[in-house]
Amino acid sequence: MRQSSFVFFLLINIAMVPGLNGCATIRTVPNLASYGSPKVYSGTRLDYNAATENRAGLAKFKAEPPRYPLIDIPFSAILDTVLLLVTIPVATYELVFEQ
Repeated sequence: MRQSSFVFFLLINIAMVPGLNGCATIRTVPNLASYGSPKVYSGTRLDYNAATENRAGLAKFKAEPPRYPLIDIPFSAILDTVLLLVTIPVATYELVFEQ
């Protein structure tokens, strides 16, 4: 019983890390309607550009990167994968109809 409560406590703390850090995906999703903003895997791309200090890549986003992007990358990748059903149609629409 004691071991299972420790595992539960550990899992809860791991799940809270992105919230404390500021998830890049949550920061970029409101910009889906903005023309030209990165859409597919936007949070992961924001984290990558912040981690590599790519100023040109960061300029494409209308969102502030998280303070610790290397910690946020796996969580953003998971959430970006879940959101593919939303981001791919939006990006496709922009590519086809907004030229």
